[in-house]
Amino acid sequence: NFTEDNRTQGIMEKSQWDLKRIRLQRRQFSRLDDFVRVYQKMHEALLLEYGDTERCRKK
Repeated sequence: NFTEDNRTQGIMEKSQWDLKRIRLQRRQFSRLDDFVRVYQKMHEALLLEYGDTERCRKK
């Protein structure tokens, strides 16, 4: 499905961007669970921000 492929590609690109953003914070994670916790917080915040933007566009 072409639409699903585009959605998957977008999610993958966003994940790469998130990883770069985390690296740019100059934090060093000695434990994987610390990295995952920070990544999840940032990911959730970006999804909320995206949802707000979409709602504003529909108005």
